[in-house]
Amino acid sequence: MNFSGEPLLLEDLDDDQLADEDFEEDMVWSQHVIDDSLDFISKLERYHSSDMPSQRIVLLQELGENLQDLDVRVVMEKVLPIFWKFSTDVVPAVRKEYVLQMKSLASYLLRSTREDSRLEVYQTVIPSCFDLTVDDNAEVSSCAVDSIVAIASFLEDIEMEESICQVVNLFSHDDRDEECRVVAIRIYNRLANRFNPYRLDLVVSELTNLADDMSCYVRSAVGRNIHSVMSTLGSSDAYSRLYPVFQTLCRDEMPEVRAACAGNFTDVIRAIDPGIHWKEISEDANFLFESHSSVQQAILRIAGNYISLIPSEYISPELVLRFADIPRNEETSDLSEICAVNLLDVSKAIGADRWEELSLCFTMLVHSNENCVKRVIAEQLPNIAMQFDPVTAYSYFFPVFQYFLETEDTVKIEMIKRTRSLIEVFPKSDQESCIALVADTLKETQNWRVRQAVGEGLRDLLRLCSASFVLNVISEIALRMLRDSVSVVRQTGASLIAACVEFLKQQNSDTGHIIEQLGYLASSDHYAFRLIFVAVIEKVNVNSPNVLHEHFTEKMMHLATDNVANVRIRVAKFLSSLATCEYSLFSLSLDNLKRDSDAEVRWCALGTRTEKCSA
Repeated sequence: MNFSGEPLLLEDLDDDQLADEDFEEDMVWSQHVIDDSLDFISKLERYHSSDMPSQRIVLLQELGENLQDLDVRVVMEKVLPIFWKFSTDVVPAVRKEYVLQMKSLASYLLRSTREDSRLEVYQTVIPSCFDLTVDDNAEVSSCAVDSIVAIASFLEDIEMEESICQVVNLFSHDDRDEECRVVAIRIYNRLANRFNPYRLDLVVSELTNLADDMSCYVRSAVGRNIHSVMSTLGSSDAYSRLYPVFQTLCRDEMPEVRAACAGNFTDVIRAIDPGIHWKEISEDANFLFESHSSVQQAILRIAGNYISLIPSEYISPELVLRFADIPRNEETSDLSEICAVNLLDVSKAIGADRWEELSLCFTMLVHSNENCVKRVIAEQLPNIAMQFDPVTAYSYFFPVFQYFLETEDTVKIEMIKRTRSLIEVFPKSDQESCIALVADTLKETQNWRVRQAVGEGLRDLLRLCSASFVLNVISEIALRMLRDSVSVVRQTGASLIAACVEFLKQQNSDTGHIIEQLGYLASSDHYAFRLIFVAVIEKVNVNSPNVLHEHFTEKMMHLATDNVANVRIRVAKFLSSLATCEYSLFSLSLDNLKRDSDAEVRWCALGTRTEKCSA
């Protein structure tokens, strides 16, 4: 393969190369490769006019990576004249990468002591970003706005005023291009917290004027981007100066303007103290709820968030019903995931005594056809249950817990992860029966990820169990996992059985059955089981070192001479990590491992031992 970057010609190839079935693919690949033997400046000079957009993108990415290592004089004289050419690249992805590099470039130039490098930021970097804010490609335009906001963070307030704010002001008055006016609105919103009182007054005036723009696209932008300016003004001024502007937009004749306001509704009312102005807020919200279908969709998307902001005494049954109807209504069923995400906040806002208003909505979300909805409910379930007393929580949510353990695997896994948080809410007398359901899940699945989740979940649940339950149920599950066909499940089982041994030792309970079963693993004909035996002993030895000394010294010595190198490697790693007082029992075995025929075994046997004895 030729990595020089020069194109390969068929007449240059010999017969063996042409006969190679992989060579054609290699030849195509070589044309995309940039010669890494070149320094960055040489790469830039050679490849900046490449016909391949991927090479031009890589060059721009490498600029950000190499900039700090380059002298500013070299950057000014050699890099920038080429770099500016990318601003007019025909490929949007290249222009996007170009504008993404502006933040690091501006930071680099502003840190320089050279006056001309700072001037370059004001005269070229910032204007170039503004040019791309009105790019035909939305991603490029969005990234350009992001870069301007980032560059503003490097500038003092007076510098930002003289450079960025002046251009934004020109954009806001550009009657020829509505896109310029929209960009100005977006930047006003993003930089609101940087404006001094004088500039903030000007921005309020600009937004007020732009809210009356003939273009519904511009008016929508005001409705979507007014909230940060309102927050900066403070609740009183925001209510008196900009909330009337927002109210007018909420009643605009064009549905897209009202929809933009609906999507931004909660951010706006946060800025004006909803508790004080609740009557007006509720009237505006009701108008949007009863508006065009696209507006309804937008307001329903934030309905849960909206309800959670309202003082509980103002939350009417009609408002809760609007939210609760989302999964039942065919027109809004696609919002079910958003409904599920907000269900917890809504239930907290109305209180447990009004749960009946949400119960049907909750049931429909639980039985949704979308796994993503059920996963969200499984995630929220413990926090929802915490709002109720233990007996009520168990009667309401145990059937849901049971159902989720019987449904799709992704939902099972999410529910298993949340089991401890959930059943801690339930009465103590019912907790072990819930844990038994989790344990039974392992026997009924062919999915190794579910088996792994069961093992991890049971380890987290040990402290809620009695010693007899751990011995008779959980340890049996752990021993079963140790013989699983999937390595990661066996490793999870090793951690679980070690936790069981530690728990039973603390409870002064018998571990004889577990010890016996581990002994069978050590003598297994299958090397994977012998490996997992060593893994178990490693974990058990951390908190219960007596188990190794009392039961498995001979077995560990025997495994040090195992005919499978991987087993000897694992034993060597373990023995070399033992404390000095434990090491003496296995010194002969470890010495033999240091002279093993396998180089990796020898290397592992030479590992550093700790001089402290285990407690």
